[in-house]
Amino acid sequence: MGTDLNFPRYTNPKGNLWWGEEELFVALDWFFGVTFTVEVVLKMIGLRRRKFIRDKWNCFDLAIQMLWLFDAFSRDIVTMPIDAMLLRMGRLARLMRLVRLAKTLRGLDPLFLMVTTLQGSITALVWASIFLFVCQTFCAFVLYQIVTSYYLEQNVASNDRKIEAFRYFGTFTRALLSMFEITLGNWMPVARLLFDDVSEWFFFFSVLHKLSMGFAVIGVINGIFIQETFKVASCDDTIMFLQKERAMKTHVRKMRKFFDKADQSHDDVINRAEWHDILSNPAVCTWLSAQELDSFDVDDLFALLSKGKDEINVLDLIQGVSRLKGNARSVDLAVLAHHHAQLLSQHEMMQSQVQAILDVVCSRQISDYNLPVGCVPNDALDKSSMYIASPEQEKGLGKDVVLPNSVVVGAGAQ
Repeated sequence: MGTDLNFPRYTNPKGNLWWGEEELFVALDWFFGVTFTVEVVLKMIGLRRRKFIRDKWNCFDLAIQMLWLFDAFSRDIVTMPIDAMLLRMGRLARLMRLVRLAKTLRGLDPLFLMVTTLQGSITALVWASIFLFVCQTFCAFVLYQIVTSYYLEQNVASNDRKIEAFRYFGTFTRALLSMFEITLGNWMPVARLLFDDVSEWFFFFSVLHKLSMGFAVIGVINGIFIQETFKVASCDDTIMFLQKERAMKTHVRKMRKFFDKADQSHDDVINRAEWHDILSNPAVCTWLSAQELDSFDVDDLFALLSKGKDEINVLDLIQGVSRLKGNARSVDLAVLAHHHAQLLSQHEMMQSQVQAILDVVCSRQISDYNLPVGCVPNDALDKSSMYIASPEQEKGLGKDVVLPNSVVVGAGAQ
């Protein structure tokens, strides 16, 4: 093609770049075509018809291979309405199947994020395109009518200037393309044409259109796409798993580095002395604070990480810091409230049981002392269960019973 157009440095005729090029490309075409066809046939046999059709990528591969077979056996018989090379290039679309591997291969999660975000932003893209098309259509129709009626059809400029104006606004489609160029591309050439050749009043139109459509509307659309990106990243299970896995690897790597620095004796544990020594460095405390772990009380932090032991191993450090860093989580508060409710229930149960035991013991002691129901001498009960009687109750016992310090007993004692 370059030789036919007399393009500089293209002097070799077509098909004469190097020896045997045409035969090699034909052989490669048949090799890959037959290989892919065998792959599709084996997949159809192995998956059966229903399972094979359910996968859209299998249907895509089948369509591509059918096009190749039609091109391979009819290229010398039937004249195709389109270039057969376009059908062959369709097989390169099979490479899109590699996107499915992005979620399993390490280091390809940014690619998977981009593909997933594009899939999730299709709705926003459609509505943004419709809105832009409607606005640009209205502006293009107005400019087409103005330029055609008051400039191209009037004898107010030379033919060369009219040709330049016709390039941008001679038809409705040209005007529509020019409006998208002003909005999304370089707006100054079109604005200069309208300002210099048509009328200086187009200064206001060009500036207002750029500020409204090219700045405000496009900025809002970009913000919507960014919002969709974060929404997909926060809702997609695979992306959340990959991000969490990456964060855990980063945490493990940092904690292992910190452990190696703190383990001065190289015995694979950190004792209390080594813990105090490493945390005496203000830079280390600041680094732990950056990891969302405060180290104000060194001994309490050591006890929490070591789980009551006198040393900390690398697994205790990794799991402990991961558990303690950051603010209190909702699950931690829920567990604490659950344990508090259990302790309160056990306390109430124990209190009722102790009260029942006291009632039984007091009733037996009342019968032994032959006293009215309500009082018993102090020495008959343990001091821990003594309740002082009221003066009215003491008067009711009579003068024969001397109770300088009496206790009230029975089920009603509080």
